[in-house]
Amino acid sequence: MAHSLDGLMKWLGRDEWRGLFEDLLEEHLKDACAVVDGGIDGLEALLGYDAASVLWGCAFEDFLTREDEDGLNIVVDYLKRRGFRETATSRAYMNALRDSVMSLYEVSDLRPGESFLVRDLIRGGEPVRVSERSGSRQLKQWDRIGARVVRLGPKHVMGGGVLVFDHDTADAIAEVIRKNSKALLKTVAGETRHPASLVAAAVALTDTEVLRDLSPVFTATWIRNRLDRILNPPQLINSDGDAILFTTARYPLKRGATLTAIRAILDALPGLRAEPSDFWNWVDHAGGRRRSRKKADAAPAKRIALSSTLDDGSKVLGTIEIDGRSIVLQTNSAQRAERGASLLDTALAGLIGIPDIETQSMEDVRTARPATDDAADGEDAEAAELALPGLSPEDQQKIMGEFVDRHYRSLLDEPIGALGGKTPRACARTQAGRRELAAWLKLLENAAAQSTANPLVAAYDLTWMWEELGVSDLRR
Repeated sequence: MAHSLDGLMKWLGRDEWRGLFEDLLEEHLKDACAVVDGGIDGLEALLGYDAASVLWGCAFEDFLTREDEDGLNIVVDYLKRRGFRETATSRAYMNALRDSVMSLYEVSDLRPGESFLVRDLIRGGEPVRVSERSGSRQLKQWDRIGARVVRLGPKHVMGGGVLVFDHDTADAIAEVIRKNSKALLKTVAGETRHPASLVAAAVALTDTEVLRDLSPVFTATWIRNRLDRILNPPQLINSDGDAILFTTARYPLKRGATLTAIRAILDALPGLRAEPSDFWNWVDHAGGRRRSRKKADAAPAKRIALSSTLDDGSKVLGTIEIDGRSIVLQTNSAQRAERGASLLDTALAGLIGIPDIETQSMEDVRTARPATDDAADGEDAEAAELALPGLSPEDQQKIMGEFVDRHYRSLLDEPIGALGGKTPRACARTQAGRRELAAWLKLLENAAAQSTANPLVAAYDLTWMWEELGVSDLRR
């Protein structure tokens, strides 16, 4: 529907409206511009054109709802003087946006290329189906979005300014809105002789009025989170707390060294688990090294840990493989590479030569390009972490699929921090626990749908967990 607003956007350039809009745009972007060099232009350069366009659209749609000091509104002004040039649908859309507010919605039941359901998390009510081709392809199950949903004839549509929030940020925005609503209700109650009846009737009105005033909160919060991710990216670490650095050490076999002797030595090492095709998992059989408290306290607050374990829970430190006349050690940090080198130098002394070492950072992985344009169309470069050497793509998919399924099934009987340390099955036994469980399952489904590193996780259907735990009635 964005093209329906072309005439109105041009009208924005008139002297009587341009300055007022620039003031409102500054209100939406001022906090971000204060920390970015170059003001609005610098913000666009940092966020990218698409994101900047969405933010401009949020401010523009907010402006359509405002009045100047004389009570004039740009939509009313434009339609009065140029409305004859617009179709009935465009006029209806402009009027709908004029009366709209940005609210917080939960997305579900996506029908790609067609529509999806949204539930208003602030004002409540039953979910409504929104007709939207682009959004229905880009959004994920249980996404939380800031948007303007308006009725246009027999259907609901969205404005162009749509912001996606993670669940924690959405909860924070909802709390801000609730506090403002309570303050407004208190004011209403103090101004009437019959507060009980008036307050009861004013609840929906106050939520709407608060949302109308707090539109800039949505954009400011979204920008703050995006800038934080860009300017302060989380550090990727392994389970030992080491910075991720994929390291491959290729040791040539010395003359006279036999593969039979090499296999026998590697099979006998207590830290190695033999797999088919001359492959060993190097595991932490001693319980892992301990980091000092000083190191842990000095570590950055924003960290994402990558960890790999075997079916029995053993932590995988790296892999060792015989490749022709070479022994290949692969680890995900420089520290583990040193430990692995010490292990092999001791065990295979006199049998291996000086290694050829290659390293690859996470940034290298992200920026790596396939050999051909269609080699990995649509796949994230980080999916390379999931490769299982020596197996066909079909076998890899089967094994990873089984691993993903085991992972989710194991969660049902594990204490979950988000559930107060209770297991999902325990939560399902009480009414309050069931509500917590539904919120956690939505978060779990949304996180899976957002996965870019593993397409199998993104495609995994978690509906069975709702049924298994008896909370399917809350999946709405």
